[in-house]
Amino acid sequence: MTFSQMHERLRVEMLRRIQRGTLSISLLSRQTGFGKSHLSNFLHSRRQLSIEGMDRIMAAQSMAAEDLLPEDERHIHLGEEGDLDSVPVVSHMTALFEPHIRASAIQMMLNVPARTCNP
Repeated sequence: MTFSQMHERLRVEMLRRIQRGTLSISLLSRQTGFGKSHLSNFLHSRRQLSIEGMDRIMAAQSMAAEDLLPEDERHIHLGEEGDLDSVPVVSHMTALFEPHIRASAIQMMLNVPARTCNP
């Protein structure tokens, strides 16, 4: 994944949070120290952020770089033992509103007996 792709995924995620109502430009401005106009330009693709700027936004929103990776590139190891599956435990807000579970949103992994299929 390139820097430009990660930048775009961060922009889309911030817009999604704003549309969902869990974030506002004013709140993000207070959290990061960026001006509202600077953030608005970023969110509307009129301006790009530096790596340091992306880091500030991600830190303010409790995100990790792996949260910007596509689902198929994430490497969450589930159930290394053959008879157990691991299920991520997340907050109810994450379970209700997040389209994909981010690694940083996982509170713990719960090991449960593996599902077996009877032919």
